[in-house]
Amino acid sequence: MNIDREVGIMRKEGATLGDLPDELLVMVVDFVPFNLSDRSVWCLSLMNKRLHRLCLPKLYHRYSPELGNPAKFLSSIMSDEGLARKVKDVFWAVTHTYSLVDDDQANQDARKALLAAKLPDDKGPFAMKLASMIESGGCIEHCLLTAVLMYTPNLECLSIMDVSFLQTSPLLWLDPIKYGIPHNFQYLRSFEFRSMRSGSVTLTDLEPLFSVSSLRKLTLEGITGDLGGSSLEAPARLSNIDHVYFDECSCGFIAMGRMMMFLRALKTFEDHSKVEEVYFGMDYGGLCNTLSVQKNSLETISIDYLPPRNELEDPPKLGSFCEFEFLRTLQAPLEALHIPGESPSKILDLLPPSLQVLQLSVTFTHLGCDRYYTSVLESLATQGKSRLPKLELVELLYWVDNRTDEDFNREKFYDLFDSTGIKAVYLEEEYP
Repeated sequence: MNIDREVGIMRKEGATLGDLPDELLVMVVDFVPFNLSDRSVWCLSLMNKRLHRLCLPKLYHRYSPELGNPAKFLSSIMSDEGLARKVKDVFWAVTHTYSLVDDDQANQDARKALLAAKLPDDKGPFAMKLASMIESGGCIEHCLLTAVLMYTPNLECLSIMDVSFLQTSPLLWLDPIKYGIPHNFQYLRSFEFRSMRSGSVTLTDLEPLFSVSSLRKLTLEGITGDLGGSSLEAPARLSNIDHVYFDECSCGFIAMGRMMMFLRALKTFEDHSKVEEVYFGMDYGGLCNTLSVQKNSLETISIDYLPPRNELEDPPKLGSFCEFEFLRTLQAPLEALHIPGESPSKILDLLPPSLQVLQLSVTFTHLGCDRYYTSVLESLATQGKSRLPKLELVELLYWVDNRTDEDFNREKFYDLFDSTGIKAVYLEEEYP
């Protein structure tokens, strides 16, 4: 179809949206942004049956409880295999789900669908167990999510947030992933788990994820538990996860080290914790040593950590990254690179020649640190290109603290790098 020609003809004839052929109408639907807040696609689907049919693939591409009752969603994908195959992204937030599972009819529909479906032997007993739990009203959120995972063979992204019910019920939804029921999750590329109640889930609980061969990105918040010893068994094959993102986790030194050994080639490590007490239960030197297991593949390390406010307490140290030969981007607190008793230029010895982007955060809250860190920046400016030949960008994130005696001279910061060939960026935020 010559789209430009068709549009020109229809425009002359004063055609309306309903006059468009399916091919053009699908393009209109695809053009509408999928926005959960304004529900544009959802509203478009309610205009007439034809638009509803054409909008369904996009509506079911990404599911969130905000879009509708989860039990009805489950019934729909169980009764329409083609629709189920279009589901690529599931966002499950129990804070929304609690208010949506109170539909007895929808829950019964989901239960009947589970019992009536013609299931293979490896899936039948499990589905019957879910149906029984829905009937008894126990762990409904668990049952619905578990069943959804069983009936979405092309799932690529799974996000679970605020799962406070996990403290009083089993991690039932992990069983399909653990046992590959029934489709082995061969397309799952991103898994995000955010627990608002720290301590309810450990890395041991999430062990099945390391066996999903397609998984590339793992995002965890509120995860805890020092695995110790051999609590976490190594998968039969190394995991292909190459991007790990932690937030407010306290996993322990041993657990983190063992996890790093299970990864084939980690490329990106991020931690965006803001509270030092939950930072893996290890100091920065330990973290650097732990990450060194992946030194032959890591390209980006991002550590968003605020040092303690106590001026007399030394902030933990990162250690040396000089052996990370593929590291291109490092984001870290400047305090953590501080080497007591050494000259400021020594910091350059901690950084690898491959480094292209250096993002430093600093608060200047420790005694005499403003002079020291200014000297560090001067060393970066004067020796950066010779010691770090690939360095292109230095970003300084300055945390404004009401106890800081002097404001950092940003103009001097820019002047330092003005003629070095290294781009300098200054950012300022208030200390939380």
